[in-house]
Amino acid sequence: MNDFLKVVEHGLRRYRRGDREEVFAEITAHLEDIYAEAVESGLDPSQAREAALASVGEWTELSRELQAAKGEDMNGRMKKIFIPGLVAMLIGSIGDRLLWWTHSSMPNIYWIGRPTVPGGARGFIAIEPLMLVFLVIGGAAAAWLSRQMDGSRRQRIYAAELPVMVTGGLMVLSLSLNLLFGPFVRSLRGEVSYMMYAFFGYIIGWVLLPAVALYVGALPFTRERSSSPPMSAA
Repeated sequence: MNDFLKVVEHGLRRYRRGDREEVFAEITAHLEDIYAEAVESGLDPSQAREAALASVGEWTELSRELQAAKGEDMNGRMKKIFIPGLVAMLIGSIGDRLLWWTHSSMPNIYWIGRPTVPGGARGFIAIEPLMLVFLVIGGAAAAWLSRQMDGSRRQRIYAAELPVMVTGGLMVLSLSLNLLFGPFVRSLRGEVSYMMYAFFGYIIGWVLLPAVALYVGALPFTRERSSSPPMSAA
């Protein structure tokens, strides 16, 4: 019985990517198909085995080609998601700095929760309308740039939403630290629910609303380009 899987594992032992099992299974199935076709054509089993292995060529070269192909996939994601997403983040940062320097917009503050001690702190939601406008522009720029690079609809949305993905990740880190060290901090302040209210306000003001603004900007560019049919002569 031909154990092509062991041959593939040995030949591609330098292939260290996470999808190695899937790749090995695909190449093994390919070799088994060639072997079966060779046997059906009249070759004896040993000749059919040699024909199947000969179809691979140099294992080192095959490993190099597979590594290069996966590298191209990563480069594609970089171009279609991360670079446009960084553009969205840059536009948001420029908008934030401009609003800060010119003082042309003040955030609307909505207080949430009640202080647990007299004069205690409360959570709040800060909404800055002009900043949301810059985020709409950033989302549109990211989705447009991703579409120019032949990004899929999902990749365009990922690119536009990259800024809030980063912000949301920082929020999760903040919550994790709060869960680890929060009881001690809250006991010092005498606050029971302040951190919960603050986290809730940050999620709404810094993640959910910006995510909506970025998506609104990206929405026109999530559709595929439509080619207009040629006009018929009258």
